Amino acid sequence: TEETLQETSAKLADTEDTLQETSAKLADTEETLQETSAKLAETEDTLQETSAKLAETEDTLQETAGKLAETEETLSLEVISVKEQLRAAQVLSEQQCVYLDHVMAYVGASYSVILDGLTELQWMAVEDMVMQTSSVVRRVSQAAHDEVERMKEMCNIADDNYKMTAERFDILRRILGKIDQDVKEASVEIDGQERRQSDSSRATPHRLGDVSNRENSMERKSSA
Repeated sequence: TEETLQETSAKLADTEDTLQETSAKLADTEETLQETSAKLAETEDTLQETSAKLAETEDTLQETAGKLAETEETLSLEVISVKEQLRAAQVLSEQQCVYLDHVMAYVGASYSVILDGLTELQWMAVEDMVMQTSSVVRRVSQAAHDEVERMKEMCNIADDNYKMTAERFDILRRILGKIDQDVKEASVEIDGQERRQSDSSRATPHRLGDVSNRENSMERKSSA
């Protein structure tokens, strides 16, 4: 019985050492969990700030999208109006050019008798004047036509720029949506880690006093 008690005491001593080591490891684990909890709290604060900024950015983006839609409508109306004005100007320019050609032909036919009576020098002067007038008319008509084409090109560029801006806003909206989803997933992960940490902290080791009480009880029985 004495040997059994000694063996039991030795085992209890080993068990107590093991429990002390386990208690020390649990203390280290508790400290690590506290540090992790602090870091998770900081990360959660950062994520909350990021979520707030994303919400503000989303609001700004929606406002900008609204303004862009208004700008698109205004620009579309202006482009339509300008195109109509340009078409009218082009038609008027072509009509004026044809009209002036008819006028020149009429003048030539009406004064052919008078022109026949002019000297060669006078004829050359009149012919030069007619050519200069015709040249001026054609240059003015060409300038008007070029201006029409330039305005058309400007309208096309403005339309292309709007489409490009709309595409960029759509890409930005998708990026912000992805970031917002990542933030939500990270928040869920943090909540899960905090719950696991809380569950781990509730598990406590056996008290060393329980071992000592059992050992004392066995010694008292042996003495009896």
